[in-house]
Amino acid sequence: MNLFDGFMIDKVREAIWAWIFDLASQCVNEAFKLLTDFILIDTNVEKYADIGEYVFYSRFVAYGLLGVAFLWEVFKQVSNGMVEEDEKPLSSILMKVIMAGFLIYFLPWSVDYVFIPINNALVQIIQSGSQIDLETSDSELLGVPINYLKANTIYVLLCLVFGVSAIVLGILAGLRYVELIIAIIIAPITAVSSINKGDAVSVWVRETTAIVFTQVIHALLLKLMVASITKVGFNLHFLIGLGCMILAIKGPQILRKYLYTAGVGSGGVKAVGSAGRMAAFKFMMGGK
Repeated sequence: MNLFDGFMIDKVREAIWAWIFDLASQCVNEAFKLLTDFILIDTNVEKYADIGEYVFYSRFVAYGLLGVAFLWEVFKQVSNGMVEEDEKPLSSILMKVIMAGFLIYFLPWSVDYVFIPINNALVQIIQSGSQIDLETSDSELLGVPINYLKANTIYVLLCLVFGVSAIVLGILAGLRYVELIIAIIIAPITAVSSINKGDAVSVWVRETTAIVFTQVIHALLLKLMVASITKVGFNLHFLIGLGCMILAIKGPQILRKYLYTAGVGSGGVKAVGSAGRMAAFKFMMGGK
């Protein structure tokens, strides 16, 4: 191999690594835009979809199903054993029906006026003090000079892996809005199950809690990632940042596992059930 061939090979290698680094930089820049829009800004479902009409029709269907469920429960009690069922007083059935009717309205409302405001407040608390800044420039990437990164192929690969991970996290943060919209729309249908054991409501409470508060976990991990820029060396900074990204991607699963273990859904259903019983009691007292 002559000197000219070696020179050309070096130039081709440099061009390839420069292209890979540019790809990594674009991945990081686009991912940070997604993360800013879906994680660092307050959750606002109406910004992306007007679901009021869908919730209205969902409630309409739910009240229809509740009427059918009530008639079925009454039929089971007066069927003289045609349908095997433990005997229940009519007042107990009526109480559950009124509570279910209350939940049909309350569950979607609770997402907009309880879950999301608490989530947004926690995200703002996490961002207080030092702001989470995901801005990049032509001279720096992740707080590290561009020229320093280009000088080492390992750093270029780390940038690429980091950028791809950040894009995946951004996509998942966007999908969270879709999950949240679906949770709000199906909430009234789910509430009908409270006329019996109410297991579906428990699942809905746990899943909705995990969906909403996933943003808090993501914001906390992003805060840790940004804070590591000035606290540790470059190598550790990249490793911590990549670790935060991977953990954030797993965030919803971790939160769901904790909620199921802690029985948050059951506790939430009991609290809502108490409110529903109070509403039912006031309704019946008013009827008298």
